[in-house]
Amino acid sequence: MSDPPFGFRRLRGDRSAVLSGIAGPFAGRSRRRLRRALPVVLGAADWYNEGRPPKRDRTRRGRALRIIGIDPGVGRVGYGVVEADGDRWRAIAYGVIATEPGRRPADRLLAIAEALEALLRQTDPQAAAVERLFFKANVTTAMAVSEARGVILLVLGRRGLNVAEYTPTEVKQAIAGNGRADKGQMQAMVRLLLGLPAPPAPDDAADALALALAHGQRFRFDRRIAAGGRGEEAARRV
Repeated sequence: MSDPPFGFRRLRGDRSAVLSGIAGPFAGRSRRRLRRALPVVLGAADWYNEGRPPKRDRTRRGRALRIIGIDPGVGRVGYGVVEADGDRWRAIAYGVIATEPGRRPADRLLAIAEALEALLRQTDPQAAAVERLFFKANVTTAMAVSEARGVILLVLGRRGLNVAEYTPTEVKQAIAGNGRADKGQMQAMVRLLLGLPAPPAPDDAADALALALAHGQRFRFDRRIAAGGRGEEAARRV
């Protein structure tokens, strides 16, 4: 098992889904309180940030734009939540929801749904971005991911979130300015844009953060167009 990311601590449990890379609203909680907050998502290794969330995360909920990006999968669902911070963005939470390979497909999909519902309750995003499926081969994998993606869209829709979809090329173009950017280039850009101490990991989480950032940039662009002659500052108010 890999080591947790910088500043994160490992916990152990016995649930069927793993929610890892937890930060923001889950930060600073005792093991007992964390188990109560996440009754269905504790698993073999849960990581959460050791510091307390910024005060305005607890007092300004709903005022700053918060976006969740999701990289669909069956074994691992990457997630990343970012929030507008003036003219920049900052990471609220990121990581993966992992399911056990030996379980029935229906049980794995249920575990994804329950874990995502818990994550949405805790992070309270106002918009979502999901990777659009694109497979050149391996129909079996495509079908399995499509099933997981359908569950994800259902959970997001039940939450009342507007969901945007982006291809990997669109995300790379938005974040790195190059639709053919590699994983290393994308992780470096996500780290820079979010001011992280290290490149985000694992890859699924980094991809999800990139999705959220790409949607955030699109949102701000649309706001600037809509603002018209009201000026840059008015367009930045999200």
